[in-house]
Amino acid sequence: MLRQWLEAGGRWLALHGSSGGKAVRRPDTTKREMVKLPYHDTLGGFFLSHPPIRKFRVDLVDAQHPLTRGLPESFETVDEPYMVELQAPERSQLLLTADWGEVDPNAPTGFYFERDTTVLPNGGSTRRAIAFVRELSAGAVAYTTLGHCHTPTTNTQRRVHESVAADGKPPLKLLGSWETEGFRTLLRNGIAWGLGED
Repeated sequence: MLRQWLEAGGRWLALHGSSGGKAVRRPDTTKREMVKLPYHDTLGGFFLSHPPIRKFRVDLVDAQHPLTRGLPESFETVDEPYMVELQAPERSQLLLTADWGEVDPNAPTGFYFERDTTVLPNGGSTRRAIAFVRELSAGAVAYTTLGHCHTPTTNTQRRVHESVAADGKPPLKLLGSWETEGFRTLLRNGIAWGLGED
């Protein structure tokens, strides 16, 4: 139903956890592994894992797209650095990227993965997609990995990167990207784009 609506000209602005889905227990580890579903092809992205919440720089790739209108060349944020594998790179327009380095698949946090399939193919960098648009016939999906927030009752983070807290303890309340002008501009543009006001 969602895909047919999109293919008929619908536009969907998808945030952060939209790239997740079903996780299954692995018999050989305490970690769970994400399961790729048909939904991920429609979205254009599949969540693989994320290292601890950290501060990182988001870089503008396409300043001409309506979603990025008014964004600076880069902005700092605090968020869960989602590792999202592009499902249709040839039909996806990259808007924002970030590079927070390599991610150890054996780290105690995050989900199980054998190898990092989220690094963009640009020759030796560890740059990953932060926002993209996936065309679907007459419609499209715009997705951003940004958007984690939590309160004391919704926080499930065991630790955060030292760029957020020197002791690694998660803050009780985190608004992260929601407090940055770059993210708010992206959201305003995304709503206008979704309504066809571009």
